[in-house]
Amino acid sequence: MRSKGLAIILAGGRSERLFPEITPKPLLKVRGRSLLEMTLERLKSVPCCVVAKDDIAQLIRKDFKSRKKAVPKLYVEPAARDTAAAVGFVLSKLPRQNRPEWIAVFSADQYFPGSPSFKNFLKKVEKEVLKYPQALFVSGVSSKSQHRNDFSRFGWIVCKVGNAGSAPAEQFVEKPDSKRLSGLSKRRALINSGMFFGTTEAFLKAYQKHFPEVLNSRASFGRLPRQPIDRAIFEKFANVRCLKLAHAWQDLGTWKDWAEMNGWRSKRNFVSVEGDKDLRFHLFGVENLAVIQRGKDLMIIPLEKTKRIKDYLIHG
Repeated sequence: MRSKGLAIILAGGRSERLFPEITPKPLLKVRGRSLLEMTLERLKSVPCCVVAKDDIAQLIRKDFKSRKKAVPKLYVEPAARDTAAAVGFVLSKLPRQNRPEWIAVFSADQYFPGSPSFKNFLKKVEKEVLKYPQALFVSGVSSKSQHRNDFSRFGWIVCKVGNAGSAPAEQFVEKPDSKRLSGLSKRRALINSGMFFGTTEAFLKAYQKHFPEVLNSRASFGRLPRQPIDRAIFEKFANVRCLKLAHAWQDLGTWKDWAEMNGWRSKRNFVSVEGDKDLRFHLFGVENLAVIQRGKDLMIIPLEKTKRIKDYLIHG
């Protein structure tokens, strides 16, 4: 890379919708490799750091050391306060001298089939960021990259952007209903891929205006509001541009997502699932079920219902 960039990897996902799995999402394996490891591999053309709360950071260190891999640079949050605070925490720790020229924010919860290199995409990011140094950027993916019945799970961006450069983001839409989705399709809106970019100065300017308390070293981090960076910063900042990401993309939110990423499929209505130790389950005459066992916990649920696991656990 010609200029000095820094990739911030958000690694705070706790697998709350993957009950009874307790491994943090960044360390969950897809086709034999953890999502965090694949994220670092995609971004190897730019310096990276990982931000997570202490318990997850310890598991990351343990995992990389056990495999004799270099432990990534870690920023350890005092408390889990969602993505806006996580990025702000890293910003507050950057030295005043020798700061990176631009910043890219990625999530370790995402999977890209084939684990492509992001080198060319980051070159495009760098070019656009340096061309519009006062702007912040968000990337979007085509709706064709996702299943139609999952559309309402995502945030959307209305913008008139092509494959070459960037364009102003006209509107952010959070998890639209079916009526609103129809209008978004006609406007060729993109699904928000949860990747954010900008010069360090643009990020600091946005945070100083919309979330200044996270930059204040005297403020109690544990009392900061829980807000995603989309809502806290990008939906409020006046100068946001959109970049289109061409790679196929999947977000790990449910057991259904994890099954698809790993290529787990039931064949001829038969499902065989390995449990802990010597346990094994055989189900006949069924399909599209998630069968998960951990210790004394056994869960059998239709894959389509796995996105509501957290609701079931909270409300019964």
